[in-house]
Amino acid sequence: MLKPVCFALGVSPMVFFDDNYEENNIPDSNLLSIFHQLSERGKDDTLYFAESQLQRELKAGKKESKDQPAANEE
Repeated sequence: MLKPVCFALGVSPMVFFDDNYEENNIPDSNLLSIFHQLSERGKDDTLYFAESQLQRELKAGKKESKDQPAANEE
């Protein structure tokens, strides 16, 4: 009975049980809610995209850190 309520509210069930649950986790629970509704193919495609995006951002972060002088080089 809790699952449809959580889906309708766009929150994780942890909102109701975890006293330490932070509201900034709500976007994550929305993503998870959507993800769990996908077909297996949709889940695979989404994971592939997310992993590709993460790799691209990690590479960009490494490049940015190389372009910026270290604090002791200023």
